[in-house]
Amino acid sequence: MKIFTHILLLILVIVFSSGCVIRTLNPWLSEETSVSESKLQGVWFQDAEDGFAEAYISHTADGQYKVLLIENGTARNLFVATLHKIDDLYLLVAGPEKKENLEEWVRLPGYLLFKADIQENQLKIFGINDELSTDIFKDSGLTLMEERGEFDGEIILSSTVQLEEFVRAQLPDPAFFDDEPFYDFRRISPR
Repeated sequence: MKIFTHILLLILVIVFSSGCVIRTLNPWLSEETSVSESKLQGVWFQDAEDGFAEAYISHTADGQYKVLLIENGTARNLFVATLHKIDDLYLLVAGPEKKENLEEWVRLPGYLLFKADIQENQLKIFGINDELSTDIFKDSGLTLMEERGEFDGEIILSSTVQLEEFVRAQLPDPAFFDDEPFYDFRRISPR
């Protein structure tokens, strides 16, 4: 159930257990760091204590990845993600399919950031450390707006340029992302 909550808010999926969810109005990273990695495509599964999950990932013509996430056979989430590479680190930015479509914003309000460890037959997805204080974002000059209701937490209103500068400054800190993955998928079909 914890994973399901993380994914819905992340994607569903990023920054979450403590109730302090950080999403952004704009993408976390610019197109300049966007990459394509064929190993990401395919059908992935996780059979863990927290529940079963499947991810169907395909590469689109516009360079994004379309992701269908199914948890415990019932929860279905469709979103797009862009893969980015900064130094040797892969990062996923998950967001709504169409920004102009209000329904997509309702299903996935804003953009989420994840670290991805992509191997030939294993995919681990890590969220932003949910124990980080919102002060780290505010002290970096990012503009935050507090939310109440279903998505208690903060949404960052800053530009992609400001967000990318912030992310680059945080990457050397091993505590920026969670130690344990949200998902630890295994490949069940070839690319």
